[in-house]
Amino acid sequence: MSAAHISARLLTALEQDSGARLRWRVMERLGICPISLRALLLTRRAAVRCACHLALSRAAVQPEAAGANPAFDPARFEALRARR
Repeated sequence: MSAAHISARLLTALEQDSGARLRWRVMERLGICPISLRALLLTRRAAVRCACHLALSRAAVQPEAAGANPAFDPARFEALRARR
């Protein structure tokens, strides 16, 4: 098998393993080296808990951004509403 074929198979396998991707994203966010002892001790369950806490913390810091439409222009909305 060629190196490109092996790489493609590896990427496909990684894309399909959502638990491993979540674990990787948590390690990346927390600055944990994937080959460290801390990474070995991070179970999938712990990664899910960390991801949930990170999401809750992010929502608490930016409550106004939750559900907000970045393309919404309040001034244009008021101008269009005034034309009714």
